[in-house]
Amino acid sequence: MKKPLTLYYDKECPFCEKYSNYVNLKKEYEITLINARDSKKIEEFKEMGLDMEDGLILETPLALFQGVDALKEIDKMLYKTNFIDKINSILLKSALFKLALYPLLKVARVAVLKIKRKSRF
Repeated sequence: MKKPLTLYYDKECPFCEKYSNYVNLKKEYEITLINARDSKKIEEFKEMGLDMEDGLILETPLALFQGVDALKEIDKMLYKTNFIDKINSILLKSALFKLALYPLLKVARVAVLKIKRKSRF
């Protein structure tokens, strides 16, 4: 039986959209992609202290992960079939990504949403 995963992401964000479509999980996982803007579950996440402004949310049978932590968990489950996958994996494990690159991606997301005239969460 495949292990179920649910990835909540902002479909209006081009970075989130590209990443969610890029994910190529190993065969033992089954992922469901959910546009957070259409999900009632986001309210439950807010009550738990999770905010979509802080990044995508990965729901596994045992835990919830958000932002960089979600990306790191997903990375553990990916096929790393090419050079780009391997570079991404190395980057995700670095302190530089968590401290500098991911915050820059969040700022870029906000800017892109403004340009697209889309609301934030």
